[in-house]
Amino acid sequence: MGAGASARDLASVDDETLVGIIASDPDRIERLLRTARQTEAQETSKPEAPGEVLPESSEPEAAWENLGPGIQRRSWEVPHSDWQVRQFRYHVHGDPYESLGKSPFEHSNSYSMHRAFHPLQLDGRTAVVWQSRSDWRPQLSVFGSDFGTYAQIALPGADQATLAGAAHDGKEPGALFLLMVQWGDGRPAESRDLTVIKAAMDGSELKRQVLDGGKDGLDMVCFGHYDGLAAPQPPPYGAQMSVAYAGGLLGVHLGRFMHKSEDGLNHQAGIWFTLSADTLQDKAAKNDRNGDYRY
Repeated sequence: MGAGASARDLASVDDETLVGIIASDPDRIERLLRTARQTEAQETSKPEAPGEVLPESSEPEAAWENLGPGIQRRSWEVPHSDWQVRQFRYHVHGDPYESLGKSPFEHSNSYSMHRAFHPLQLDGRTAVVWQSRSDWRPQLSVFGSDFGTYAQIALPGADQATLAGAAHDGKEPGALFLLMVQWGDGRPAESRDLTVIKAAMDGSELKRQVLDGGKDGLDMVCFGHYDGLAAPQPPPYGAQMSVAYAGGLLGVHLGRFMHKSEDGLNHQAGIWFTLSADTLQDKAAKNDRNGDYRY
């Protein structure tokens, strides 16, 4: 490639030549890539050809209509397509969610938001488990098959704990499983526990189990990032958990800060483990973590 090589030339060279360019002049690669991005942006911003229709704004002008107490709906046609969008909104008891300035919509460069809504399927109906920010109690919202009806059920919870995950056993009516992690940044060596709650569909508690966050347990001192905030509160962001039910077991993946290691640091890592849906206990024997997978 000569001195006047273009950004398009960069894509046409073989790997060996490209490696040589990177080794001899790494800044040149950045210049070429910058040029390529500018060229691509210019090409994608070209005016449409005559006869082509530019897409209109997706912001609807449709008015809300009342379907019942606390339920509204509006619908609109998507321009130049056969699609129709229906949007529903519901009056709920409690405060469902607050992004705390860390969602992608605020462009805060933090996309590791913990999951605020935990979707479930209950006998063909869509449901969501969430935690009210007014009293931190978990709530179950169940929608009708046409989303024209709505019911809300208060669920049992744990004090000063974040609703990190939720699952349903797929039975009728079945049971719900709520996983709640203790608030606070315990670094370097103060454990944070995980409370697992089994609840009936009417909101009554069936069983509860607290899993030790000690070094020989879940090895957890912090779930998420607190940005130096000391008062007990949920983590603003960075808290990650996934949970699913299958074959009488709950499979859980948990990301957390671990206890201080020999190098003096609290490392972040994930752990996979399984719980009995009946006893809510870890299937690995006590003091034997071979049933878990850590990384």
